[in-house]
Amino acid sequence: MHDKCERCLTQTSPATHAKDRSKVVTVEPSKYRPLRDRLLAHPRDIFEMVSQITDTLHSLYHDAGLLHGNVSYTNILWELEAPNGPVHFILNDFDLEIDTNDRDATGPTSQHRTGTLPFMAIEPLENMAKPVGSQTVLHQLYHDYESLFWVALWSAMKTERNISDAMDKEIRAVVSRWETGDYETIAHRKNSLFTRNKLRKLPFTPSFQPLGWFLSDLFDTIVTAWQVMREEDRSAYRDAREARSEEEVKHEWISRDKIREVVNAHRLVSV
Repeated sequence: MHDKCERCLTQTSPATHAKDRSKVVTVEPSKYRPLRDRLLAHPRDIFEMVSQITDTLHSLYHDAGLLHGNVSYTNILWELEAPNGPVHFILNDFDLEIDTNDRDATGPTSQHRTGTLPFMAIEPLENMAKPVGSQTVLHQLYHDYESLFWVALWSAMKTERNISDAMDKEIRAVVSRWETGDYETIAHRKNSLFTRNKLRKLPFTPSFQPLGWFLSDLFDTIVTAWQVMREEDRSAYRDAREARSEEEVKHEWISRDKIREVVNAHRLVSV
């Protein structure tokens, strides 16, 4: 298993159920600290956080058949083992993990709520708004990746606290729209951000304002997936062939490789 995955899980017998074989590392306050503590002192470590947690999510899924199901600002910690060395980020709290090897075509679905509201991906939110028993959406790896994007956005607004009252009020107004209201309303509010102009107008605090283009480009991976799906649908209709499924397109475009491309490009220009 990938070493970053091993930081989050311990393995026993592979024959046992994921709930038994996958254990969250006991978090010792002296060894692990909240994500905010690290980003407050080192805002540019958001690149490393996104990169490492993306690798962890990839390894969980491909090596252990697990989806975390609750990627959030408070569930990402950093390790104090080498204060002056490379920073290491870990995922915590696997209470909502999903064993993809143990679910059938009908469940568990995103109607069995996965995630913390401000960080939930849009598609599961939309699905939660549907009447019980209607067509449901299986939680996928790209939903965990999207949750990580919302964590990055949240970090750029909520990490710094020594800010003006006016900025604090503006930030509170933005983030409250991601955590209050019904599922359909929150999904609609999040959907409205998916243009570069709207995203760039979010009130990032001073230390994170230089990272605005990085955050915009992260979200472009999702926008591109939607654009590709629309184009493939049009092409399939025109050429009388079957288009790829939404899941296939999203797995291709909202992927570890695409996220790495964005992270590496912005790390280079930010040095």
